[in-house]
Amino acid sequence: MKFYDRVNEMQILQENEVQAERSAVFTVLMGRRRVGKTSLITHAMEGREYAYLFISRDNETVLCRKLQRSLEEQLGIHVYGNLTHFRDLFEVIMRESVNRHFTVVFDEFQTLYKINPTIFSEIQDIWDRYHTESKLNLIASGSIQSLMKRIFEDENGKMNLGLESVGGEVLVVSQFTLYGNCRKGRRPSFTDAAGPELGNALYEKFLSVCEELGY
Repeated sequence: MKFYDRVNEMQILQENEVQAERSAVFTVLMGRRRVGKTSLITHAMEGREYAYLFISRDNETVLCRKLQRSLEEQLGIHVYGNLTHFRDLFEVIMRESVNRHFTVVFDEFQTLYKINPTIFSEIQDIWDRYHTESKLNLIASGSIQSLMKRIFEDENGKMNLGLESVGGEVLVVSQFTLYGNCRKGRRPSFTDAAGPELGNALYEKFLSVCEELGY
């Protein structure tokens, strides 16, 4: 997929990365699949020390072994023995970040809930214990529906909480198209999709509404 210049979004990610040199930053990047979230992150982190960790649909033991190897290859974080629980791997990352600054990207972050529903609360506990001394720039990227459900659901499991309720912020990533005609053949036709001028106008309008609401 071609990467389209996203100056504002890249600037936010890069500013968060610089801020994390002083104190830990946790950024959640949400969006539909195949809108370029991964390309956005890799371009923003170009030239910086980071690890890209894909959350595959394996059992927790297999996943941890894959991520353990990736951490060693990409960041030189050596762990003796084999980690079998995600909480232990995440604590290794947080401990290491107390001594040096780097970025860790978890892609398809929402998959962790399917692997082990307790992982999110374990992440929260470990983050709370280390983040004041940590220099970690943590980016969690994933599909919007699954992540929003976990972030915004209330005590009754309903999606009734808003950004103000959870103390959240908005990072808006533009999408190259929202229209495709799949009635003929195996490839969608984008002939009737709106032009870039209209798409950009709608995008800018949405940004202005967010600003008016204080986000």
